[in-house]
Amino acid sequence: MSTCTQLTSPSAAGLFAKAIVQSGACTVGFGKNAVYPGVGDFSPWTSLPAVQSAGRQAAGTLGCAQASRALSCLRAKPAAELLRANQDFQQVSYGTPLVPRRPATALRDGRFHRVPVLQGDNRDEMRAYVAALQQNQPITAESYRALLQDTFGDRAGRFAAVYSPTAYGTPALAWAALNTDRVFACPTLAADRLLARHTTAYAYEFADRDAPGVGYPRSPELPLGAAHATELPYLFDLGGRHASFTRAQDALATDMLDSWTAFARNGAPAGRRLAPWPQVTAGAAAPYAQQLDTGAAGIHRVDLAAEHHCRLWPQG
Repeated sequence: MSTCTQLTSPSAAGLFAKAIVQSGACTVGFGKNAVYPGVGDFSPWTSLPAVQSAGRQAAGTLGCAQASRALSCLRAKPAAELLRANQDFQQVSYGTPLVPRRPATALRDGRFHRVPVLQGDNRDEMRAYVAALQQNQPITAESYRALLQDTFGDRAGRFAAVYSPTAYGTPALAWAALNTDRVFACPTLAADRLLARHTTAYAYEFADRDAPGVGYPRSPELPLGAAHATELPYLFDLGGRHASFTRAQDALATDMLDSWTAFARNGAPAGRRLAPWPQVTAGAAAPYAQQLDTGAAGIHRVDLAAEHHCRLWPQG
């Protein structure tokens, strides 16, 4: 999401030659109940007036309501006290000289830097979020039906039929799949097509469902699979987690490193064992992205729209 914001920030012009967006396209947004049951729509980006309003409210909560001295008052607070209000300030604000437009709007309007982009998600992104939910409020068949009803109202039956616990194994896995599709996979697919109207774009999906964990809680009802951030040990040395790789995972990591490096160097992902990836085209028919996996198929093209039921979710 930080990289997406840089793509749409006028002051970043000329400061980078390519961009890699991992699990955070400009179009990503968390719909009702996606972050956690009871949490409404949430966007990684928010307007400057909304941030200013949150700041005034936080200042009042922390005893710094007097406008003339609010900044000096807040600066004098211990870090631990300020962190109580941190949740209100995790979003990037737009409507400023640095980020004039909401990044999704800028992307749709073609107002972004014309550099090659490599962009993708993980196959089971939202299992990471549901894993945390399982620790406190496990999803049962009954609560899953209630979540669908609360989230989608009279359309709940339509989503229940596609994302059924029978098809996915458990209610928790079904809820994770539904939110992976609506929050990440399908919005990213839309962003791929928007990028391809104006620049060179490549798409990937990380899909190793046996990837080493990155610290998420685990439960028998919810294998993490290729959850959010599980691709990172394949690209970076994160506390030696790559040491637990199988031979197939080590080979996948090599292919990914080769591809990322080739993209950074030449603007086209490729590897010692891989041909250059096919580009995204704005009106392309699927199969659409390179799927990065350790199975028999290895790295291969995948129809993201079909795999993630994107006919159900708004595009572009």
